[in-house]
Amino acid sequence: MSLRHLHLKLTLGYCGALLLIILASYSNFTSHTFLHWDDVNYILRTEFLRPLSIDNLLRMFSEFSTSNWHPITWLSYAIDFSIWGEQAPAFKVTNIFIHFMNSLLVFYLGYMILGIIKQARINSLAQALTADNRPETFAAMLAALLFAIHPQHVESVAWISGRKDLLCALFYFSAIIAYLHQHYSDDKMFWRNITSLSFVLALMSKSMAITLPAVLIVLDIYLLKNYNSNQSFLEQIRQLFRGKFVYMFLAAVVLMISLITQTPNITGVQDYTLASRIANACTNYFYYIASILYPVIISPYHPLQSDPTNLSLINWISVLLLVTAFSLSFVASRKNHPAPILILGSYLVMLLPVIGLLHLGHAVRADRYAYIPTIGFYILVGYAVVQLTIKLTKFRLQSLPSLVVAIIIALLCFTTYQDNMAWENDRTLWKKVIEQYPHSAATAYVNLGNVFFLEEHYMAAIDSYKNALNAAPTHLEAMRNLGATFNKLNDHKNAEKYYHMMIEAEPNSHYPYIVVGDYYFDNHNIRQAALNYQKALEISPSSETVLYKNGVIDLLNGDLQSAEQKVNYLLILKPNDIEGLQLSAQIKLAQKDYRSAATIANAIIKINSSDAVAQHVIRQISQASLH
Repeated sequence: MSLRHLHLKLTLGYCGALLLIILASYSNFTSHTFLHWDDVNYILRTEFLRPLSIDNLLRMFSEFSTSNWHPITWLSYAIDFSIWGEQAPAFKVTNIFIHFMNSLLVFYLGYMILGIIKQARINSLAQALTADNRPETFAAMLAALLFAIHPQHVESVAWISGRKDLLCALFYFSAIIAYLHQHYSDDKMFWRNITSLSFVLALMSKSMAITLPAVLIVLDIYLLKNYNSNQSFLEQIRQLFRGKFVYMFLAAVVLMISLITQTPNITGVQDYTLASRIANACTNYFYYIASILYPVIISPYHPLQSDPTNLSLINWISVLLLVTAFSLSFVASRKNHPAPILILGSYLVMLLPVIGLLHLGHAVRADRYAYIPTIGFYILVGYAVVQLTIKLTKFRLQSLPSLVVAIIIALLCFTTYQDNMAWENDRTLWKKVIEQYPHSAATAYVNLGNVFFLEEHYMAAIDSYKNALNAAPTHLEAMRNLGATFNKLNDHKNAEKYYHMMIEAEPNSHYPYIVVGDYYFDNHNIRQAALNYQKALEISPSSETVLYKNGVIDLLNGDLQSAEQKVNYLLILKPNDIEGLQLSAQIKLAQKDYRSAATIANAIIKINSSDAVAQHVIRQISQASLH
């Protein structure tokens, strides 16, 4: 048997073993369901994911959904729907397979980077990937294995909505690999095109890929030495940026799209000082590294602290450690030891968009954010273990690291298996979070209460919502859901109590008034509903929801002119708003402007052929024409 065939068999054997270990670690997924935490809105209720058609494909690439633009991720869901229907375990099989592919890319990327560092100044990639790179090969294999089974990645793999991280990583890693090939290859145009294509696909999977151009510059400086140190500083900058302006332009476009779509979800900017945001960002940087070494701290959800400006000792230690680590890495790079600054610099850059300088939602951090940025540390751990094994050979203790690693791998597999169980359904997920944060996970208590509410266990729901208020006394959703639960039990005294607590908590926001107005509207108290909707209009005269609610009241009261003014303004703000179009059609019908009503109703049916309001308007027009 030739050496080449032996290497091929060993490679296939490693890939097979890696796949089996991943499947074993995630094997308890067969009873998993779609979660109300993003899966329902992001996947099940996104209209253009079904059926898989040309029209829906165009919508995937041209429309936003749930404040996101992820056409490649949506396409993968559409393919799953077309094959499996709404079988949640099948969607998770796809996630597991993509994670396996990413683990293989981590192996190859680690092998390339370690080979390049070992060979220092080389003229071809073949020199870096020589057959005598056995330590680097074993290090890359161990890095990929740790990456594949580490509990840090359970959120991205087990959560169906986490696929955007997996697909982004698939193309992000591919882009880096292609870029390294481009540097050494004679056919630079081919590899440049592969890099560009991979980058575009990564951007269309998740906007976190915007960091790639900066990461390529870090690679140019500290790995590829792709600049001339004898040139002027300005010329060196020009050389580093050469060929990357297209990537930067694409990143800027996607960044603008993300800012436009995600701005409503940015929370707490006014509550955080610049110093507190920087300190919390540094803490998050060290959290993701610490979670590699101590995965017990991993949780499906990490709530924001109640007082964002009250910085703890851990925050200040994190700032000091980060500055120290970066300084030492920079000094090491000046002494021709580029690995530390290469790993740390890439890590800092990759995490920057999601590190917490701006918060989306009410989580201080999310473990899924570490999926791409931490690969350097997995490669570092793999390399350190192999080097330690080589050094211990002198003392005939080379089997000791292997034994320790085997035990650690078994523990990681078991922890991943256990953590994966938390993602079975909404109940198991939020109970897991409450175990981690029993006194601060208000959102977890609310979501667990929602599970009880849907199961009609109303008293359990009330207890859970009250626990949320104990953790966060001004939590609006807990108050709203308590009101809804008491309303369901016909306990209107308590329902009104909690609904009005929302107004007391945020009197200058239109949202509580809309919720209270809806409560009165549903209970046929139109007068009180109108008073609350009017107050909401005074606070937010340009809110689509507020305009719609007030337009409905005007229509019911027969004030068609006022209703028409509001709905026309709403449709200027949001031309294709379904509720606005429905209301507009009903107003035209009430005005006996049947031609306009029919035109609007038919426009609605083009968007949604089964729309009940539009069909009702058309039936009323038909009946009117008979008379």
